[in-house]
Amino acid sequence: MRLRKNKIAEQSRKWIIESFFDLLHIKNLSKISVTEIVENAELDRRTFYRHFKSKEDIISFYIHEASKQYENIMKTEAVFDNRSIAGAFFNICDNHKDILKLLYKQNLLHLLLNDLNEIFQKYQYKFASAYRDEASLFSHQCMVQVPQIRMAVVCSEKDMSVCPYDMDMQ
Repeated sequence: MRLRKNKIAEQSRKWIIESFFDLLHIKNLSKISVTEIVENAELDRRTFYRHFKSKEDIISFYIHEASKQYENIMKTEAVFDNRSIAGAFFNICDNHKDILKLLYKQNLLHLLLNDLNEIFQKYQYKFASAYRDEASLFSHQCMVQVPQIRMAVVCSEKDMSVCPYDMDMQ
């Protein structure tokens, strides 16, 4: 049996997310209330709690959705080297650059790292072929992930349209 998506519920969730990030542009996370989010979205508080447990849950949902896009690329990636991993990463970051900027300004990028770490653990076998032992793999993850996220944010702030790994090709 195929489950049908409730379009009204999906639209409500989208409005809540948009309202939240609109408010995050002008206020600190700690200063935003659920009441403000639903008033800005022109929805009821009950609608908010049907979709999310808290305002932080909105961030987690958004990050998880973006991470799933990255994971889908990882699943299908034939060549698994730094260039392909970084290229996929920068493409996802470019698609979500406005939200990444907000998360960066709010010191919330660590939430993205948590999700990405789960993905890297799932696909560790692909990494293992490129690295000799777990220590070098872990070292690679630490060295690559944080700078990539920061670089993606910096690139998006400067409206750079080219992935830094591709700059040497031009």
